Amino acid sequence: MANGTIAFDTLSTSGQISGTAKSVDSDYLASGSAKCWLSFNGAATPPAIRSSFNVSSLTDNSVSDYTINIDNDMADANFAWSWGVRDGTTEGRGRFMNPRDNKILTASAFEIEFQNDDSNALNEPAIGCVIIHGDLA
Repeated sequence: MANGTIAFDTLSTSGQISGTAKSVDSDYLASGSAKCWLSFNGAATPPAIRSSFNVSSLTDNSVSDYTINIDNDMADANFAWSWGVRDGTTEGRGRFMNPRDNKILTASAFEIEFQNDDSNALNEPAIGCVIIHGDLA
């Protein structure tokens, strides 16, 4: 079976959705969708990708320092990102992700560190998640 192309400007429903929003512009779907996401186990040796979309690999640079290698490049390095982390301990300490100025931030790779909120110490997240929004190349 040959693959083809479907072209449309608006996606509409047959009335199964309640409320006022019954259609959405296809440009909104393309622009508003995550272009890359990753869920990984940072405590594993080596860190293990649990699930991902548009990620070719995860590089373990050092303790809690990772490079996400993007499969299909972003248009540039001006994309938006968000993150989440599960500590995996009973302490309930907060964590933050730090893409510092001296870290890789290109259309094809994104380097991050996970740090403890109290001490700023680098430590491996039980589960780290990153989502990237922006335009693909």
